Amino acid sequence: METRAIRPINCEPDLMKAFIGMVEEGGEVPAANLIRGVPMAEMLFFTIDENKNLMGVSALRYPNARYHKHLFDKAGIPEMYNPLSLEVCWLYVAPAHRGKNVWKHNSETRLKYLGNRPAHGIHRSKNIRLNDFSSSTSLYKLVGNEFTPEMSETPVRIITINHDPVFNPSKRIYYGFPPEST
Repeated sequence: METRAIRPINCEPDLMKAFIGMVEEGGEVPAANLIRGVPMAEMLFFTIDENKNLMGVSALRYPNARYHKHLFDKAGIPEMYNPLSLEVCWLYVAPAHRGKNVWKHNSETRLKYLGNRPAHGIHRSKNIRLNDFSSSTSLYKLVGNEFTPEMSETPVRIITINHDPVFNPSKRIYYGFPPEST
């Protein structure tokens, strides 16, 4: 199993189409949003098996600042909103590959890429497939209160990693994979 991080600009059209198709299979993101959004992501993550079959995907993207500020407001934590934060999104593991550590492998590569850069995601409150965020080993933290966005009927929570309780614009962060230590 291998997870590759590929910028959309460097992604072969067929691979990008496969990414979009896989996320569409999950049924939670309208195709038009994916077709418009995936090419503008910061980084796409593809987990493949030894036969080059696509097992799972995820992405980091620059969120719509106004909308995501609004989400942090709705969660009751406006002071935590960080305009430098990337959104973790479009997470999907094909049903045939669930239970094979695909998600863990994909997540480890994504976390290595993030380094100390802040990221956040919108977590469906009732999603039982994700980790227990109350665990002391969970890197992501549930923050704020549960709320229902205007464009949905599904209650959500915000999850964060590398976020300060109050946004600190002077905090130094590195971008991309850290340099290899020698």
